[in-house]
Amino acid sequence: MSFQMKIDEMLDALCNMGHHEAAALTTLVETTANTLSAALCKSLLIECDPASFQGAAFAGTCVPFYPALEGQELPPEIAPYDDKEEWGE
Repeated sequence: MSFQMKIDEMLDALCNMGHHEAAALTTLVETTANTLSAALCKSLLIECDPASFQGAAFAGTCVPFYPALEGQELPPEIAPYDDKEEWGE
């Protein structure tokens, strides 16, 4: 058995304890998320804003995605990951 933690939970713990590497690791995680989101946007022809770490209790590291064109449908590849009503608002 082992105690499992998600990346955002580990980052949150480091931030909460004031770890000297917390800021640098936050930047690293956000940079990685920006690389992932850029690949999604290029493949799905959508847009996004930069990633931000908002704490594990809120949204963790998240990226807001939105349509590139007015009326663009939510791509099915990302649809399961958030409330569909948020798309295009």
